[in-house]
Amino acid sequence: MGKRRNQEPGGLVGEAEARRLTGALRESVEQVRTAVLVLAERVRAAHHGRVWIALGYPSWGAYAAGELDVSRSTAYRLLDLAATAEAIEDVVGRTRATERF
Repeated sequence: MGKRRNQEPGGLVGEAEARRLTGALRESVEQVRTAVLVLAERVRAAHHGRVWIALGYPSWGAYAAGELDVSRSTAYRLLDLAATAEAIEDVVGRTRATERF
């Protein structure tokens, strides 16, 4: 197996490769943050709008299984995620408002 680019002996990467990898990680973390917030917003809107009723499902869990291909427990975890994201947004918003004074 060949030596990886910018790798020091013993498997350690050099500084240039470490900076490149760190930048790529930062970008990925930001993409995940954005995706989670978008997901939470969409889950919240779908649940508040009771989309399962309009589509003929008996419950949120049944809707999520039928339409999103996720288990009932995952459907309810998504609601927890949405509630947590909403709470964090509220706290951040209040913190920013108080920092103005």
